[in-house]
Amino acid sequence: MLNISQTLTPRKLAALWLTCAGVSALIVLQSDTRSQSRYLRESLAQWRSITPPQTPSQLAYRTLQSLDRAISSNDYTQLRAQAAAGFQRQNSARALATIFAPFRKAGLSLAPQSAQAIVWSSPPARDPSGRLRINGTFPAKPRSGWITFSMSFNETGKQWQLFSIATNYKPQADKPNPSRQARLQ
Repeated sequence: MLNISQTLTPRKLAALWLTCAGVSALIVLQSDTRSQSRYLRESLAQWRSITPPQTPSQLAYRTLQSLDRAISSNDYTQLRAQAAAGFQRQNSARALATIFAPFRKAGLSLAPQSAQAIVWSSPPARDPSGRLRINGTFPAKPRSGWITFSMSFNETGKQWQLFSIATNYKPQADKPNPSRQARLQ
C-alpha cells in the first residue's frame, strides 16, 4: 500500500488512481510533491464521501448485467425489486418489457465484457438531490458499435439503488440520436 506521506511521482499517482479509484484514469502532472499529496488526500476523501461499498464501476457493471439478464429472459421482476421505490412505482415489469423490446429484438447484449470495458462520459458525481449519476459507454456485442448509458442511484443505507436508467445503441459510424434512447425514471 502506498503511504500518502512518501514522495509521489506522477507515475505513482497515476498508478494509485488506476488501482484504487476504478473509475477513470486520472493522471496529475504537478511539479510540487506536497500539492500531489494534498490533492490525492482530498480526492480520496471526496471519493469516500460519495461511495457506499460499491464503486461506480461495480454499480454500472452489475446494473447492466441485471438489465441484460432481464432483457434476455423477458422477466423484469428482479430488476424492479432491486431498484429504488420511485423506480418501482413508475415502471411495471410489463412497461419495462415494452421499453426494452427493441434491444431484445435486435439481440444486443447490454452487458459489458467487464467493468474495465466501461468508458466514462463524465466523472461519477452526486447531483444536487444527492443521487449518484454515472454516464458511460462500452463496445456493443455482437454488433460493432457502442452502448451508451446514463444511470442515477439513490443511496439507501449502505447501498445504492437504481433510480433511473437510459440506454442507447450507436452503430460504429452513427452519431448520438436521443430519439432512439430508452429512458426510464
